[in-house]
Amino acid sequence: MAQRFELHGSALRDLLSVQDGVVSRPQLLEAGARMHDLERMIRRRELRRIHPGVYVTHTGPLTHRQREWAAVLIAWPAALAGASALPGPPPARVQIAIARGRTVQPPEGVQVRHHSNLRHRVLWHRAPPRVRVEHATIDEMSEHVRAGDVAGAFATLAKVMQSRQTTVDRPSPRSPSGDGSRGAR
Repeated sequence: MAQRFELHGSALRDLLSVQDGVVSRPQLLEAGARMHDLERMIRRRELRRIHPGVYVTHTGPLTHRQREWAAVLIAWPAALAGASALPGPPPARVQIAIARGRTVQPPEGVQVRHHSNLRHRVLWHRAPPRVRVEHATIDEMSEHVRAGDVAGAFATLAKVMQSRQTTVDRPSPRSPSGDGSRGAR
């Protein structure tokens, strides 16, 4: 008789901890769950569906960080972008970046941005992954300038500089030769 899949088994414990209790269907299947296991866990309220194929391990309201994880996992591979990747209060809508050429139907409360060269723009080790603060700052300032809000653009720059997550003289994530040997500090 096959062993019953348990949500809090060792295969998922660390992942659920890092992802604040949010998990995707592919992650569950990779950990050994089968579709009938997912149906059972939803029925028993061990999992709650947030978006198609994205679940959380409780039935209460989502935290902002859980909303961020859900947005990233629904469009995986994706990363937080724009104001969602910057320091300060979170925006009303979670902004994510996906590779140019991909099509994703964003759920309510999620805004999708398309980026070229996404692989080099994202800090994939962050939880959740996010566009580098330098790129997110430029993207957010550009949005303000396009909307005619120059003061908002400078406010974004000032907020990021004040957070000390970057500096004026920070080198590019890629070296001038393009080989990627000089990383950001």
